[in-house]
Amino acid sequence: MPILYEVDRIRDGRSFATRRVVAIQHGRAIFTMSVSFHIQESSQEYHLSMPQVDGPEDLVDWTDYLATFQREIPEDMAHWFRAAAPVPDDQALQQALLTYAVDMWLLDCSIMAHGYQFSDPDMQMASLDHSMWFLRPFRADEWLLLDAECITTAGARGMNRANIYTVDGRLVATANQEGLMRRHDG
Repeated sequence: MPILYEVDRIRDGRSFATRRVVAIQHGRAIFTMSVSFHIQESSQEYHLSMPQVDGPEDLVDWTDYLATFQREIPEDMAHWFRAAAPVPDDQALQQALLTYAVDMWLLDCSIMAHGYQFSDPDMQMASLDHSMWFLRPFRADEWLLLDAECITTAGARGMNRANIYTVDGRLVATANQEGLMRRHDG
C-alpha cells in the first residue's frame, strides 16, 4: 500500500535545520523520524579511540565464517564491513547505507548476550527505535569497524550502542538502538 510522508519544518537556522517526518499508511502513523541537518564547518577535533582489533586484511571470507560460526556470548561486538560494490560519491547515500547496515546488525548484540542467533526460529526481533549521529564524512564502500555492545535487556527489549570507525581510526558515526527480542518457546 502507498505510504504518505508528512514533513514538518521545525527549524531553519543559519547553520542547523530540523525536520519531523511521519510516514502514514492506511491513515495511521507507522514511522516517525526527527532529523537535524548541519552545515559543514571546521573546528577542533577529538574522538574516542578505536578499539584494538585485527584489521580488515585479516578477515576470513564471509561464507567460510558462517560455516564455522559457533555461538559465543561476547561482552561487545566489533566487526569490519563495507559495501560490496562502489557507491556514488554522495554523502547522503553513504549515510543511508550505513544506517541500514547498523540497523541490521546492532540488535544482534542483545540476543548474543543470551546465546541466541538472529536465525533462531523461535526469536522474534524488530527495531523499535534507532538513532544515528554522523560525525565525519566517510565512504560505505571502504572498510568500517562497527564496535557495538549491549547495554541491557529486559521486558523483551534490548538496548544497544555502537561506534563506527574508519580503517585509520577516525570515529565517523555513533548509534543507539532499542529493539524487540521476544523468544517464543515451544
